[in-house]
Amino acid sequence: KHVIEIASNSTIASIKPLMNGLEIMVSGRAGRLGAVNLTIPKSAVDGMILTMIDDKPLKAEMGASEERYWIYMTYTHSQKTIKILWERPEIAVDAAERRIRVGEEVEVSGRVMVMERPLEGAKVEILLDKVAVKSLTTGVDGSFRTTLKLEEEKTYEINARYRFLDREFYGEPVEVAAYIPFYQKPWFIMMIIVVVLIAAALIIWRTRRTLSRI
Repeated sequence: KHVIEIASNSTIASIKPLMNGLEIMVSGRAGRLGAVNLTIPKSAVDGMILTMIDDKPLKAEMGASEERYWIYMTYTHSQKTIKILWERPEIAVDAAERRIRVGEEVEVSGRVMVMERPLEGAKVEILLDKVAVKSLTTGVDGSFRTTLKLEEEKTYEINARYRFLDREFYGEPVEVAAYIPFYQKPWFIMMIIVVVLIAAALIIWRTRRTLSRI
């Protein structure tokens, strides 16, 4: 269904399609540098791209054109098994509290996992009502953590977004309600002022009435 182009200075022993990628067996003179360059149609990829060699992560250069992704990787020769896999990352998002006072901060945390492994060094954007407000980098365990100050009385939607090349992946949003205590609300303060004014007016009226009788 898809044409994948492969160029290499290694001897390619076999190419095996996988459910979510490709497995390539390469070999060459031991100790020499090997390299593989691939281009993959975007329509073939569902998720982010991962590269592995002998089932261990392999750092690769990646980029995108209008219709294809390209991947370039190097390694030390001998017989190697290279896997190019694609998988959708799982982004978990949580808030320490779901209801806070206006002007206070809420702690937001989460984790990015792919193929049940933590994704270290991923740049994650924190979204507040679908607008990016902070940028974070995941730790060794794929986690991220920050605080957000909520300035208005309303229910906010908080989420996280991870970009891979020209693709975006989102977590499941959480809602946090920011509220103003009733005794700090303008209508309550106005009511207190009105009550005080009425009480003051009554005191003055009674005082004048008492004095007029004397």
